[in-house]
Parts: sequence; C-alpha cells; structure tokens
Amino acid sequence: VLSCIYQYRQDQPGFTKCYRQFLQAGGSESPDKLMRILDIDLTQENFYSHAFQVLSAMIDEFEEL
Repeated sequence: VLSCIYQYRQDQPGFTKCYRQFLQAGGSESPDKLMRILDIDLTQENFYSHAFQVLSAMIDEFEEL
C-alpha cells in the first residue's frame, strides 16, 4: 500500500486508471502480476525504499502533532 501511495504522490500519469484496473482484478492473479498493473515491481529494491520513504514521512507528520 505504501508503494502505491508513493506512486500516486509522484503523480504518475494514469495512476487512477491503473488503480481501478488493479481493484477490478481482485485476487484473480498473483500479487506480482497485480502490482505490475500499477507499474510496481515487487522484485526491485525501490519497491521497499519507496514504501519506507512514505512511512518515514508519516512518522514525521505524527511526531509533529
């Protein structure tokens, strides 16, 4: 989910359309194939680094409260 948030925040062209396709697919494919719909590759290190960037920003926001 955090990598999806990262992709959305990067204003990837067509993200909303891809996200709808992702939701429509449900559990019909493997997680790897489903995430490819969103242009997210689970085998790449940046998948995890992008997720941690979003998490870090969320923690920073929380600490400011």
